Amino acid sequence: MAITISISNQKGGTGKTTTATNLAAGLALKGHKTLLVDFDAQKNSSDYFDLVAPEVTVIDVMDGRCKAEDAVYETDIDHLYLIGGSKELKNYEATLLTQPARERILQRRLQGIQEDVDFILIDCAGDLGTTTLNALTAADYVLIASQAEEFSFRGVEDLLHTVDIIRDALNPKLEVLGVLLTMYQKTLRHHRDIEHHLFSNDTLTDKLFDTKIRRNIQLSNAASVGQPIQLYDAGCHGAKDYTLLTEEVLSRCHQPVQL
Repeated sequence: MAITISISNQKGGTGKTTTATNLAAGLALKGHKTLLVDFDAQKNSSDYFDLVAPEVTVIDVMDGRCKAEDAVYETDIDHLYLIGGSKELKNYEATLLTQPARERILQRRLQGIQEDVDFILIDCAGDLGTTTLNALTAADYVLIASQAEEFSFRGVEDLLHTVDIIRDALNPKLEVLGVLLTMYQKTLRHHRDIEHHLFSNDTLTDKLFDTKIRRNIQLSNAASVGQPIQLYDAGCHGAKDYTLLTEEVLSRCHQPVQL
């Protein structure tokens, strides 16, 4: 049975998609069969792996026109698969509002593929709309990516409150896998201040990942050529950080770090 992780923050620009793509690649490179679901209207995860105009997308899966297992595209990385996103997801929010049990649609649609993969990662939209509620209802865990900035941190607090509501009303098994600091630069005082504030917050202390994703231009360079950072430049800070994050995620999910 797959472990499903939604990667979210209701604020954009937090490194959410960079984390979704490189964590998915990291899991696959360690031999874990991984499905990445692009559930963001910006469809950056799809573009990252050069899936520019897929014939079927996550909307087809949501509408029941296509089974999830028939919407899967292979990437160039062994063990890594993708269900493509669509720019129409933004308008699809209105369609979802008319559907019965609208928050559980993605959960139902992914059931047929649960036995075929080890991990399902869902790259969520940068808001708390109905698609994000679907992703959180379908997930075992949520990984919250937060830039080391004050406004991004406020998004973390709001999302943690939303997780509590979803756990009570829709998905009692949902757990916070961790809060991940991204674009971190230790030489910047306000980044250190945010880190100190997070670690001194009693409600967050046990949720913070030990790993921090340092600011690294190679992450952008890797994305521009559609390669995970671990393959693009294995020696750079970005590759080392995402490898450590992959290992920490596996540990928190109680899975073997090495296969």
